[in-house]
Amino acid sequence: MTGAHALLRLAHIAAGFTALGSGLIPLLVTKGGRAHRLWGWVYAGSLGLASALALALAVRGSDLFMASLAVLTLYLLFSGLRAIRRRQASELSAATALDRAGPLLLLALSLASPLWYLTRPQGGWSSLSLVPLVFGALGALFAIRDLRSLRALASSEGVPFFDHFVRMLSSYIAATTAFSVTNLHALPPLVRWLWPTVLGTIGITLLARRFAREDQEQEEQEEQGGD
Repeated sequence: MTGAHALLRLAHIAAGFTALGSGLIPLLVTKGGRAHRLWGWVYAGSLGLASALALALAVRGSDLFMASLAVLTLYLLFSGLRAIRRRQASELSAATALDRAGPLLLLALSLASPLWYLTRPQGGWSSLSLVPLVFGALGALFAIRDLRSLRALASSEGVPFFDHFVRMLSSYIAATTAFSVTNLHALPPLVRWLWPTVLGTIGITLLARRFAREDQEQEEQEEQGGD
């Protein structure tokens, strides 16, 4: 391991731990409040740095699968921040070249990385072969959904808070997956890879229902106040 590689890895680990710690706070404080925004930016910055460094390490190691995971995490962050900004600022509502290039790149990597993983010389089918298939499918689903929804960007009202919430929490699931794979060696390899996605999906569903109920109650209170 060269000095440059070791330095990149150390910075990646430090940024990743910062993201794991700060990412929980926006979920526990008032939605949209000052603390939510502050710690949300701390989380986004640290996870963005950790993912960018992970991408650099994957490129140095010629690991297309890990590179695609880093790109998926970066894309989830970008699209999560983009959703909330587009909701707040009408000048950001129109689709840009970056809005189109992001999901196209993610789709290409999501389709290519499972094929690369399964056809590499030391590859072959095993229980861990499910991992690139699962993450490749998730990345492709996000990319296809966003490509299909680009036409809806003509209206800033078409991007709800739910999109921001799902993308940011999904990026946290990716960060938790990285921590699990590299540290929770007592678990079976397949479990280390997939438990954050399984539990995170359940968590997203439950929290989404709570947010929807809170939004509905707020709307009802506003309507009653208007009457």
